[in-house]
Amino acid sequence: LVAVWFLAGCAGGQSRPQSPALPLSQYGMNLSASDLLDPAASTCRLSTYLDEITQQGFAKQVRIIYPPDWGPQILPDWIPIIRAKGFRVVVILSQGSEDAEVNAQRTWVATGLPPIADILDAVQPQNESNDTTGWSPAQYAAWHRAMIPAIRGAVPGVPIMSPTLNNGAHWQAWHREAGLVPGQDYDIIAANVSNWSSSLLQKLATIAKSEELPVWLTESRWDEAGKLRAMGVNVQRSYVFVWNGPEFGSMAVRPGGATPPACP
Repeated sequence: LVAVWFLAGCAGGQSRPQSPALPLSQYGMNLSASDLLDPAASTCRLSTYLDEITQQGFAKQVRIIYPPDWGPQILPDWIPIIRAKGFRVVVILSQGSEDAEVNAQRTWVATGLPPIADILDAVQPQNESNDTTGWSPAQYAAWHRAMIPAIRGAVPGVPIMSPTLNNGAHWQAWHREAGLVPGQDYDIIAANVSNWSSSLLQKLATIAKSEELPVWLTESRWDEAGKLRAMGVNVQRSYVFVWNGPEFGSMAVRPGGATPPACP
C-alpha cells in the first residue's frame, strides 16, 4: 500500500469495453489521489477528469479517499469542483492502521463529513482492512463499531458500508467472522471484486441474498455487476477501478490513459 492511498486494488489492465455488461450510465469511477494532491495542478486535473467521465457517458459518481490526514486538503481543493460538476461521492475514511486512530477519526468525521453531506452517497469506514491494518476480523469489527455513532451523528441517513478485502478468497470467511450486523452496523454490502472468479462471485451472491442488503461494487471491472445481477443480486452501483493515476499504467481507463493532462 502506498502511503497516500491510490485506490490500491487487484484490477487487471483494462480499457473501455465494446459491449459492457451494463449501460455506461450505471458505472461510477474510482479516482486515484496520486496526481490530484498537488494544489497547483489539482483543480485543472480534477476538472478535466470529471468532464471526461461526463463526456464518456458514465455515472456522475466517484469514490475518493477522505482520511484525516489528506481530507482537510481534499475538502477545499476537490469538493467544490466535484459539487460544481454535479457529481456525488463515496468517501473512504481510512486507508490503514496509520490513519485509523479512533479519536482522530471521530474528530475528522465531525468536521469533515457535514460539509459534504449534500453530495455524499455513502461512507466507507476503511478499505481492504485485511491487507492494510493487519487486524483480525474481530479487531476490525471493534473499530468499525466505534466509528458508527460518529458517522451516523455527523451525517444522519447516509449509509455506511461493510468492510472490503483485497482478496476475494478470504472475503466470505472474513465477512462472517467480523460478526457485524447487517442493517445495523452497515447498510450496504461493499466488495472490491476485480478479477474475482465466478465461484467467488457466487459466495458474495449467497451472502448478499441472505442479508437482503444492496450491493455496491467499490472496485470492479466491466463485467462483475452483470454477472452478479444474473445471480439475483441487487447490485446498485459499480465503481470501475480506476480512472486515472500514473502508477496504474494500463489499468487507467480514461481516454488519455494514465498520463496526467497538461496542467499548470
